[in-house]
Amino acid sequence: MIYYLSKKILLNNNSSSNGLSEIYYNTYSSKINQNLNKTENTFNFIKTLTLKNNSSFLVIIIPTKEQVDPNLLKSQLNNLSSEDYNLNKPQEEIIKILDHLNIKYIDLLPELRKANINNTFYWELDGHFNEKGYTKASEIIFSDLNILLN
Repeated sequence: MIYYLSKKILLNNNSSSNGLSEIYYNTYSSKINQNLNKTENTFNFIKTLTLKNNSSFLVIIIPTKEQVDPNLLKSQLNNLSSEDYNLNKPQEEIIKILDHLNIKYIDLLPELRKANINNTFYWELDGHFNEKGYTKASEIIFSDLNILLN
């Protein structure tokens, strides 16, 4: 649920004329920066709420299929200089917020990208995990939770 809210707030239909989402650009528009502030406020609210209720809060950062398999963006990336975009930028910004708020997180991107072969983990039609994606995500989360809890 948190992922959905944060993704909706951050993305908010911010696509550029070439079809590449603005969340991948090295320089963000004021609208994206406003959305990042909303995301930080949302995380801070949830952290405060969980602390008041003596609960734990952990964020799972779920990458887009284009981040896991950059070949899916080849046509959009060919029109840009590599200095214009950074496919890791959304994670970097979210992690910066989470570190600032001292919220624990698990970022699925590095492990999914390393294990990916031709969009292994997502349905072709949309950005949702397929069975292999859910399985791999659960393995990463389980492994990282064991490290965080010990």
